[in-house]
Amino acid sequence: MLMQRFEIGESLRKQLYRVSEAEDAVQMEEILARLDLNGCGAPGRIVEWHHELGYPSQVIEVGRHGPLHLLAITTAMPNAYYLAHWNEQKQRLTFVRRIGCLPIITSLGLSEDGWVTVGTARAQLWWKWNDTADAPPRKAELHIAVTPGLFSGEQFFALAAQYRLDDLQKRSPVSTIFSHRVGGRNEARRIGEPVPMKRPIGLTVRITPGKPEATVMVTDAETNQIWQARFWLSALRPGGKWQPVTIKGTKLKAPTDLFGLTDGRLLVADEGRILLLEPDGDGYRLAYEFRGGNTPVQSLGKELHFAVDGTWLLLSDTERHRLIWLDWTEWKVLATMGETDTPGDDAQHLSSPTWVALRGTRAIVADTGNQRLVKFRLRP
Repeated sequence: MLMQRFEIGESLRKQLYRVSEAEDAVQMEEILARLDLNGCGAPGRIVEWHHELGYPSQVIEVGRHGPLHLLAITTAMPNAYYLAHWNEQKQRLTFVRRIGCLPIITSLGLSEDGWVTVGTARAQLWWKWNDTADAPPRKAELHIAVTPGLFSGEQFFALAAQYRLDDLQKRSPVSTIFSHRVGGRNEARRIGEPVPMKRPIGLTVRITPGKPEATVMVTDAETNQIWQARFWLSALRPGGKWQPVTIKGTKLKAPTDLFGLTDGRLLVADEGRILLLEPDGDGYRLAYEFRGGNTPVQSLGKELHFAVDGTWLLLSDTERHRLIWLDWTEWKVLATMGETDTPGDDAQHLSSPTWVALRGTRAIVADTGNQRLVKFRLRP
């Protein structure tokens, strides 16, 4: 079908040009909330918060059926373009497809009720587990999670960069509460001051059953340490001062993900090994070390990430292009995904997988080399 430019009103065109010059996504969304595509006033909200489209560069009409226009929307951020329906009668823009990739993935989360949250270079994007591969995000938020996090109802706690990922060049991340509620405010709520960690990677909240106070723990690539602080579950808020954690029996080399067990123990991914740490006074001591096995094909690569749910641990072995599904209580390998040392972009291969999320049998991995997310189910 011949594609034709969808002519928008000159008033709106000038407004969009000024937004693009100023790089002000907030202003863009204010404009879309009060103008239609002819530049005329339109009551109500035209689009939901959608900051990945904060810098539109072109709107093209692909087809039309009655009052419904099919539009292709490109942006100054070339990661994706969108297909959308513009309804003249309702004065409403509805996104129907996202066509593109995820060149930068800063975090990944999966809730019990199937919400998927993904940190990117310019926004925190939200999908549902059952969404199709080309579905547009349900919501986009301004701040960007740079660690895994804790879900509590519709809220998601993580450490975040403020507004843009490159903000981390100026200041440390801030404790932040995100929300998947579509139609709600798209600026996640920052809590307190920036944390002392310059390059946080992993995050866990170690919960003691029956107690309102927990412990939030973070790995820092700058110092190769684990930091911790008190954490109030009811408010999803750290309290008190962040302190480094002491560990006896080993020295951390490059820690990434970690997971706090309810009995006080701690699982940590650290350069080619998974550590099981036990409480020892105010710190921890090494209880067990898992390196994959004795043969070359079993050995783990240096960069590791994992997620834990119950006795299951899903491990991404970045350099060896594979996922390993473990029962961590027995350190027994249950299954693998991907071909060891062979990257690929089909359904049977991965390329440099990093972040992984796990809830029950549902799992998602950031297939970083292919700039995509892969979702699948574990079959015991």
